Amino acid sequence: MRERYGLTCDYVLVVCAGRLKHRKGMHVLLPAFAEIHQHHPETRLLITGSVNSASRAYADQLGCQIHELGLAGVVTIDEAVPYTDMPALLAEADIVAQPSLAEGLGLAVLEAMASGTPVITTDISGTREITTRPDIALVIPPGEAPALVEALGQLVADAALRSALGRRARAHVEERFSHARMASHTEAALIGLIANTSPQFPVPASVSPPCAASRPVTAAQSGVSLQQVTTAPQALLVDIGMTVIHPSSAVMAEELRRAGHVLPPDRTVSPPLSSWPPRPATCRFPPTPMATTRSRLPGDVPSASLTPSLCGRSRHA
Repeated sequence: MRERYGLTCDYVLVVCAGRLKHRKGMHVLLPAFAEIHQHHPETRLLITGSVNSASRAYADQLGCQIHELGLAGVVTIDEAVPYTDMPALLAEADIVAQPSLAEGLGLAVLEAMASGTPVITTDISGTREITTRPDIALVIPPGEAPALVEALGQLVADAALRSALGRRARAHVEERFSHARMASHTEAALIGLIANTSPQFPVPASVSPPCAASRPVTAAQSGVSLQQVTTAPQALLVDIGMTVIHPSSAVMAEELRRAGHVLPPDRTVSPPLSSWPPRPATCRFPPTPMATTRSRLPGDVPSASLTPSLCGRSRHA
């Protein structure tokens, strides 16, 4: 992926992924990165995302900021990266910075952590349920450029810290955000809703035996399906399922199929985060000039034919 942007592993690549809109905080990231680049000229920033329903004005504002800050050739905005290329791109990054001012659930943060890449994110409600431990990401106040400068400086200067954060982040995602865990907790919540009882979730291994023994085993834990624990009409179950359950859950998608629901063509089941490719160790491409902004052009190599780069030396100490 670095070849696409003319980068070797000698560069420290910071990636920010998300729709180009104000609440993503990219306008805060740019001046913070400019300060870091003054002291670390080997750094490069790649912003990947599209405008879609957002205003084109914000994307144009980011372009103006890049030129005003003297970052032409250092910062790239790529609006044409397909979702299928994101696992490889996030794995190639040295740092992922997501300075959002507001989020629902920070999927970009989760995806970066699943790739084993160190993450800088903000202390907002949409990421607090992800960053439940202090040692898996650098968390800063939203909208505060000085805090972002400090966090970026820490990671840019310390390859060992980047590596440690990345390893812990991936382990955290595998433990807390697997499809199996999401499916079992979602099913337990739905059973509790339908049966008008409080859902009981699987007890973590760290809970002491007396506490664990006091909790009843629910239908979700014993493998009983939704249809077997309620007399609610099948159509209602399907409606609840499509409202609550993200179609990326292969387990629950299959449950809905068995209930007779056909997923629309645009609802594709994505691979679980824990199956995203591990970080490449090295790379092999010579440096070439880096554009300020880039869109897919006629004659470009199709993204499916591009493979993650393998470098000639260790990426991380």
